[in-house]
Amino acid sequence: MQDLVEAMGINRQSLYDTFGDKRTLFLAALDRYVEQQGTQLQQVLEQTPSAKEGLRRVFDSIVSAAMQGDRRGCLLVNTAVELPLHDEQTARSVCAKLAQTEDLLRDTVRRAQAAGEISRKHSPETLARFLMNNLRGLRAMARAADDHAGMRDVVDIMFAALE
Repeated sequence: MQDLVEAMGINRQSLYDTFGDKRTLFLAALDRYVEQQGTQLQQVLEQTPSAKEGLRRVFDSIVSAAMQGDRRGCLLVNTAVELPLHDEQTARSVCAKLAQTEDLLRDTVRRAQAAGEISRKHSPETLARFLMNNLRGLRAMARAADDHAGMRDVVDIMFAALE
């Protein structure tokens, strides 16, 4: 909290007057993070002419960030792993936010299937869950390991499975 108070140039009481408590502040920060990340994800997926290429860019960016030393992972994934067992409201919030990302992936899979870029063997919902699981797994790998070649292998195999 002290780092936050100093960075914002305010006193601790102002922070509590605005947000009430640490939990409320954290949830507001998580909302802001998800909004920013979601907007970036949506832009990549919607502005890349090929839906499949948009997906590839998303997954490659996770590996690239890890290769550049970004070991923070994803605040949403970190929260999903660490907090929900202890806090039911946070668990519901995290699940809803993860579902939003999965919905975006599902819509992208539908576009890729319609364009013939991805097999129609599995439903868009099933493939979105598969992609979401890999997205979360890569974020966790980025945080915990320096195995960039292994991360690239995961992405390559994942895209081979979409063929």
